[in-house]
Amino acid sequence: MGVSALILWSTDFIHHLDPAWVALIVVIGLSLPKVGDILDAKDISTGVNWPIIFFVMGAFAIGSVSKTTGMAEWLTQVLMPAAPSQNPYAFAALVGGATMLVHMVLGSALACMSIVAPPLVHYATIAGWNPLFPALLIYTAVAIHYIFPFQHVAILLGQGARRLRYPSCIEVWYPLNHRCTDCTRSN
Repeated sequence: MGVSALILWSTDFIHHLDPAWVALIVVIGLSLPKVGDILDAKDISTGVNWPIIFFVMGAFAIGSVSKTTGMAEWLTQVLMPAAPSQNPYAFAALVGGATMLVHMVLGSALACMSIVAPPLVHYATIAGWNPLFPALLIYTAVAIHYIFPFQHVAILLGQGARRLRYPSCIEVWYPLNHRCTDCTRSN
């Protein structure tokens, strides 16, 4: 299966099949009993954390729904000034603050990034900024900002594995958020 995937990936200029579809076909092939015989029914039913997979799928779907319905553009109009700032520190504080505000409302880091990133990256390109600048700001703001465990993916996974207790998660949020707001205020 691996060799066939490499052949399909290296000849995509001939068949024009997207590499993601090739990977999906290989994964399905590896899970078939006669072809791959790598995954069995027990691995698929109990070895995969299905709630997390459905949660991630839903978070990504929220981004496309917000773009289709116009909510992403509306958020940009409501949260951002009409003229983007040319000062990098003011722009960083604005993007970071808007991202944290949306993150507090939505809760999910993935949903926040999928809703906030497309319009804010577009907003930054209007100002002449490199699109990587707001993307990294959004990622950083979401990664270091949380209050509840479900707002941070690593803590959510740790809590799901019963390695983190809720009180210990709450004890850590204040230093992280305080440091984040100090960085925003100092710029």
